[in-house]
Amino acid sequence: CVQGQCTDSKNLNIAGHGPCATYRPGRSNSGRCIADGVCDACACSCSQECNLDDSCPFDAENDVDSDGVCANDEDCPHDSDNDIDSDYLCGDADSCPYDAANDVDSDAICSTSDSCPLDPENDSDGDGVCLPFDLCPDDAEHDADEDSICGNEDSCPYDAANDFDSDNICGDVDSCPRDTANDVDSDSVCGELDFCPFDTENDIDGDRMCSNVDDCPRDFENDPDSDGICSNIDSCPYDTENDIDSDQICVAGRCHDSNATDIVGHGPCDSYAKGGINFGQCERDKVCSICSCSCELECVLNDPCPYDPEHDIDS
Repeated sequence: CVQGQCTDSKNLNIAGHGPCATYRPGRSNSGRCIADGVCDACACSCSQECNLDDSCPFDAENDVDSDGVCANDEDCPHDSDNDIDSDYLCGDADSCPYDAANDVDSDAICSTSDSCPLDPENDSDGDGVCLPFDLCPDDAEHDADEDSICGNEDSCPYDAANDFDSDNICGDVDSCPRDTANDVDSDSVCGELDFCPFDTENDIDGDRMCSNVDDCPRDFENDPDSDGICSNIDSCPYDTENDIDSDQICVAGRCHDSNATDIVGHGPCDSYAKGGINFGQCERDKVCSICSCSCELECVLNDPCPYDPEHDIDS
């Protein structure tokens, strides 16, 4: 009830514990009104403890949320925090009472407890970056090769050129990332850098013709006597008829002297020619092949009688 007015007994020793005034809040018997059975005798002093006066006369639940505001004077009578997040939803009816956006990403986790309040998948790739800030939400390495294609969609996640040579081998594991044939001649030189991509020996005779198109891959002069036999296996490389008289002397056709200035320690080739200081020493110094022009006479490198096996026997 609404008390209206109250009276305290004037007895100086109520229930053997002193006068009513001692039961007032803050006094020696405060809080013992009900225990000592003095609610009626000390109605004024015990009014609050014994609930003798209705502080919310128009609130049947008497401030049920204990926020000190009667229901008839507040918008949230069952919410002691009175819509603390100011979202116009009282706490007793608010699924996220401390989240004004009310779980904006709809992941059933209120923002006060949500590590990624704007990311419904809550950092699905576990990289510590939430949506909307994660440009590759399903790629924990964030486009590792920086080709603007996220790893989960990138056929070559570690190759920025994305298999440049289209050989179905990504650049990070492709020994020849710019050679579709992948060093087809197996010379350890990739095609785009290989002068002779189909020649394992890379023009071994140095005639600037790769072996795959060189009829004589080990003959720099490419069969100079045009007899269909490459010089490296031709017993008479400058003799079209290949010692037709079988006298073991080829028709020289042409000769060659080395440009070296000191052949086997005895000077240049021209020193072995007639009149030179080494004339007559070609065979001794074994320079017949190196100095074939200067040593032509001594080494009998040219057959003066190509069809006479006896070499003008009657002189």
